[in-house]
Amino acid sequence: MDFYEEYWDIYNQIKQNMFYEQESNAIHSYNGKYLIPALKKNKQHTTDTTSHHQITTQGIAHDINNMLSVIMGYLDIILTNDELSKNDQQYLFKALEASQMLKELNSLLLKGESDTKRCNSIQSISELIKQTIEVMIGVNTDITWDISYDSDVEPFQIFCVHFKRIIQNLVKNAMEAMPNGGHLSIQLNNVIMDKELPNGYQLGKYVQVSIRDEGCGIPLELQKNLFKSGITSKENGNGLGLRITYYLIQLNNGFINFQSEPNSGTIFNLYFPALLSKINRS
Repeated sequence: MDFYEEYWDIYNQIKQNMFYEQESNAIHSYNGKYLIPALKKNKQHTTDTTSHHQITTQGIAHDINNMLSVIMGYLDIILTNDELSKNDQQYLFKALEASQMLKELNSLLLKGESDTKRCNSIQSISELIKQTIEVMIGVNTDITWDISYDSDVEPFQIFCVHFKRIIQNLVKNAMEAMPNGGHLSIQLNNVIMDKELPNGYQLGKYVQVSIRDEGCGIPLELQKNLFKSGITSKENGNGLGLRITYYLIQLNNGFINFQSEPNSGTIFNLYFPALLSKINRS
């Protein structure tokens, strides 16, 4: 048994034997060894059950973070090899970038959403989109893509980690809709919303982020409830990707809609209040 097999064997044994002790507000294993200190409970809102889940989640996130550090360390070492081909270097760089993105997502579990950085300039937002798509699509693929925006596009504010996940989910769907290749287009525009909007949103200036693919389209029977959990056309899908996307967009004061025709592609339109117009959800 090598180091990693031994590590996971011990970890799984400990995890299976964990129990929550209410009096000391801590998680222990049955052999009495102290594992993870509990978070301080919010007297008004936090129950023993939620504390238990929070602690367990943070413990697992901590281990994920450690293993990602090991993976990234080995990737760094391999990249110092001068005999690597250019293609091999590209693949390894993509793996390193993907690991870094996963580490940033994992930080939500470790530190909480209030500690995450916000993107608030078009340059940082477009660069984040570019980096995310480059990692998702990779090299030697039949999918091409472009991103465009006018010089006068207003900035908007969003948690960077949230925006990455939104783009990841939508790009992943677009890629799966184009198994034989195609083009993915991302465009940012200023729009004036002067007609009826979803409940809680005010009329005014928004930034529209449009993500268009040339894929198979969304089946008509799924479109009405597309953002509900469990709605999917994929054989092994769970229907959570778009639901999470919808939630994260709302969390950042935005909303989303789409147009899709079978065999004619899909366009998702994301709308966020322009930062300079000071629009907020009521």
